[in-house]
Amino acid sequence: MSESEIWLIMVGLSERKFELKKGEWRVSEIAGCLRRAMLARVLDVDPIIKTPESVIGALWHKYVFPPVAKEWARKKGFKIDFEVEIREFPLVGHVDAILKKEDKVYPWEFKVTFWELGKFKDIRMAHVIEQANMYAGILKTDKFRVTVVSLYDGEPVVFDKWFDFDEEKYLQRKMEANGLNEAIANKRMVRGPRYIWECAHCKFDIICKYLRDTDAK
Repeated sequence: MSESEIWLIMVGLSERKFELKKGEWRVSEIAGCLRRAMLARVLDVDPIIKTPESVIGALWHKYVFPPVAKEWARKKGFKIDFEVEIREFPLVGHVDAILKKEDKVYPWEFKVTFWELGKFKDIRMAHVIEQANMYAGILKTDKFRVTVVSLYDGEPVVFDKWFDFDEEKYLQRKMEANGLNEAIANKRMVRGPRYIWECAHCKFDIICKYLRDTDAK
């Protein structure tokens, strides 16, 4: 890899991006802090502070996950597509991979963490599952796959599991996305983070310190 490629990743220019139409929201936004999503849209600011960990995560997505996933899919009889954009208003997603077999499709969400795997499962796994569940809802399928690689001890430790689609949660998140559009139209602030860890690298954290209502846990 060239120095220029690494630099592009570090400054965020190589991240997967897609155009949003009016009223659309990224799945990753709706799975997390709605206030952050709203302020980012209104102020036209990228709310996430980049870290070395996010750079390494991007490198794993680009260079490690695709060949491993492709080989697994081949052995299991799946076809596989990477970095697929999917839509069902008001949600837009960029799926790490979509598995295909016969007339079925399944989203596959991939994450890399420097946390110990048990800690990640206790604190952050719910956020990953939320995203993948929304992908399944958009694709109108009954299952999704989540893979998390922990680099906590240097050697990769892998969590890999299939989950059943939760329609109730999916419809709830769609309602929340529509609620954000209404809140912006009515100039009304929405509630804060779902999870405490979301605040650590958020540029809007100072605002939330003065807005004490929160859903965080």
